[in-house]
Amino acid sequence: MSLKEGTKVEFIASDPWDFVTAVGSGPFEGLVSGVCQDKDSILVKLNEPLVFKDSVAEYLVISPRHQGYPLKGIMKGQEVCCGMMGITKEQAESDDPCDTSWWRGGGIVSTGSIRKAG
Repeated sequence: MSLKEGTKVEFIASDPWDFVTAVGSGPFEGLVSGVCQDKDSILVKLNEPLVFKDSVAEYLVISPRHQGYPLKGIMKGQEVCCGMMGITKEQAESDDPCDTSWWRGGGIVSTGSIRKAG
């Protein structure tokens, strides 16, 4: 069973401590709005934007943290360890929204887990 656009998901943050202290651990809810070209990562449109320090994210790029535990496991009711990077609406609407090679620190990034919501 693969992930589909429109699937309701929630991200629970565990690290870094300064992010979790400032905005909480969630859950941060949203909808899968795309499966990335690498087929391992997903793009999630948040129900509410995340604000941390000087950054605002309306979307998350979420990738699995461990080999052998793909994100599609959430469709089977599993909670999957993952990494998250917040991006803007403009980045989400670009040709390759999941390309995070530009990142050099800062912004909204976290590790935690993702699961199917509701």
